[in-house]
Amino acid sequence: MSSDNRLKRRFSQLENENRGALITFITA
Repeated sequence: MSSDNRLKRRFSQLENENRGALITFITA
């Protein structure tokens, strides 16, 4: 159960990073 939570948090962090990179790419 805790490992599933960690996986979700890691996936969320990855999504946030991707979104930031996408925004940077669009605004650049």
